[in-house]
Amino acid sequence: MLPGELSDARILWAKNGALTTVVDDFFDVGGSKKELENLTTLVEMWDKHEEIQYYSEHVEIVFSAIYNSVNQLGAKASAVQGRNVTKHFVDIWQDLIRNMMTEVEWRETGYIPTPEEYMENAVVTFALGPIVLPALYFIGPKITEYTVRDTEYNELFRLMSTCGRLLNDVQT
Repeated sequence: MLPGELSDARILWAKNGALTTVVDDFFDVGGSKKELENLTTLVEMWDKHEEIQYYSEHVEIVFSAIYNSVNQLGAKASAVQGRNVTKHFVDIWQDLIRNMMTEVEWRETGYIPTPEEYMENAVVTFALGPIVLPALYFIGPKITEYTVRDTEYNELFRLMSTCGRLLNDVQT
């Protein structure tokens, strides 16, 4: 494989790495509860987001960045894979935003999750999903829908995210 052949994977990795950082900061300190609820609704309504008003300019900027990036990168990955994989990208982002909102709700209500609840949520909010999984569509052989939905594939990703989350939690 020539170095240029991996450029789309590197671009996706960089874009989604930056975007997940922006979204994480928006959920941690940048957005109000209403803004976060609005962003969550927009992401959940993905194809029908036009029906939802933006609560603020910040929400519009963050959502537009996610939406445009996912659709642009999804179209490129779909061309490489020979099938539409954009829905998988959308699913990953919806899962991330949903889990980030769960953390906000825990924080706002003072709820202390059980270790199991925390880890189930935290492996998603570690945010490797939008970075690692879509990049796989650019780095080698075609990935079938069966592979993406396979329990072994998902368990391997969960274990990788668990290690990353635990290392991150120990260091902070």
